[in-house]
Amino acid sequence: MEKDNFDKVHIDELVKKIIDEPDNISNYTKLSNVYLMLEDYDNAFDILKKLLNIAPDNYDALINAGGILFFKERFDEAVNYYTRALELNDSDYIVYLNLANTYAELHNYNKALDLYKRALELSPNNVSIYLAMAQLHKDNKNYIDAMINYKKAFEIDPRNEEVLTGYANVMLKLKKYDDALKYATAAFALYPNNARNILHLATVYVDMKEFEKADELFEKAIEANSSYYPTYICQGLSFVDRGNIQKAEEIFNNAIKVNPNYTNAYILLADIYIKANNPQKAADTLARALDHVKHKSKIYAQIATIYAGDKRFKDAAIYYRNAYRENPQKSEYKLLYIDSTEEYLKQKG
Repeated sequence: MEKDNFDKVHIDELVKKIIDEPDNISNYTKLSNVYLMLEDYDNAFDILKKLLNIAPDNYDALINAGGILFFKERFDEAVNYYTRALELNDSDYIVYLNLANTYAELHNYNKALDLYKRALELSPNNVSIYLAMAQLHKDNKNYIDAMINYKKAFEIDPRNEEVLTGYANVMLKLKKYDDALKYATAAFALYPNNARNILHLATVYVDMKEFEKADELFEKAIEANSSYYPTYICQGLSFVDRGNIQKAEEIFNNAIKVNPNYTNAYILLADIYIKANNPQKAADTLARALDHVKHKSKIYAQIATIYAGDKRFKDAAIYYRNAYRENPQKSEYKLLYIDSTEEYLKQKG
């Protein structure tokens, strides 16, 4: 039996069981897990909500529902589910870690940090927690604290690829180039044919302005994995730094060909056109992304910002409205929509 047919039969069987035994929690759990495996998050979430209507204190269902909401960038709602899970079980580091990650996305730095520390109390040698704390500090430009957490992670697992590359990256931020090169080279030595590790080493050489070595590594990364789109992004940015905008434009377009769902490639390409005083081409480039990306609010807002800067306030209002409809948690989109509408009415007279 083909996999797709097998999945459909399996789903149909579980749906029938739920109809026959509406209070049997295990059938809801199995069905939600099938949908999660198939990356059908909307149906998985619907089933988890039905499960929680029957068993509101089901810890695993709360964790999985929170995870889906986190993935869909509905962070405020994810907090509610994780908080309910925490009230049921305050001895599992996972719920603290997940809740901390969610608060980090909501830019609640202190709350996230407190939760990471609580997770560490429950799992003191957990590299994942140190990595998450390091990322939180790095996102807030607290590079010394980020370095401290990478150092602790390194002491626990000195051959961890993510630790080594993260450590190298924060050393770059601190302009400790010798240390950055040391850790990036160590990651490269672990997996010399891994495009991600090759790329990290290339970015060190870019920051050191050793572009010839960087270019060799960019090409090596593409040879190792031509579909690894971050290589194209970093390579394009390196040419922006060198003032070779034409080459950067070519490479960002290559990134879009490799992965048309990657939002940043469109944004970087649009930025080139804005700097070239071609706002319409920038807006058109971002509009191309709307056919591919799942989370459209950021793109709508970017297009709106371009139109507002070009004093096309009617178009700006339309796109800010679309951004707010796509992501109503972003109240600033609503305010920008109102402001653009008012500016358009002034223009109209």
